[in-house]
Amino acid sequence: LMTTFEQQKQHQLSKGDMSKKGFIDEEIKFLVEKLNKMPEFYTTSSCAGRALLLEKKSAKKFDIDWIYSDHGGANLKKIKKVLENPPKNPVWFKQESAILHICCKDEAIAEKLLVVCKHSGFKHSGILSLGKRIIVQVLSSESLETIIADKGEVLVDDNYIKILVGEANKKMKQNKERIKRLYDNVLEKFG
Repeated sequence: LMTTFEQQKQHQLSKGDMSKKGFIDEEIKFLVEKLNKMPEFYTTSSCAGRALLLEKKSAKKFDIDWIYSDHGGANLKKIKKVLENPPKNPVWFKQESAILHICCKDEAIAEKLLVVCKHSGFKHSGILSLGKRIIVQVLSSESLETIIADKGEVLVDDNYIKILVGEANKKMKQNKERIKRLYDNVLEKFG
């Protein structure tokens, strides 16, 4: 007979990918697939990290349009193309770190996973929920966020945009290295 955890896992994994784009980022897929094959875990969401241009339409958190998004890194040419005709609302350049939500079989496994995450460089990880499901949020510290356009005007020069793209891509590279390190450490500890 299946345990409640196994039933929840089966249900979650049978739903398929519910994300905006409908598939798992290539840069994190190997880790997600490994975790989902292990008896102690299953994932509920993941993102390998990304570079974005966001149009903020109001102060409300979700009142935004993604006018550019790339999980592989920031692309200077594409960003400059989008900024040729910026919207009237504020435009933010943003680089986000990888994030994973992992359900764990029990609290002891969640604590052990948390140690592995922090040891792998995901310093902002924590236990998100101890209710019906025990969820660990895996998160690292690299991120970048700044306004670059408003009222239809780009507020910064090309050189600054180039610097932002360079910094974002450095952080994205660190991000990929952390994902690989987490994969190796999970295999070593739970494998």
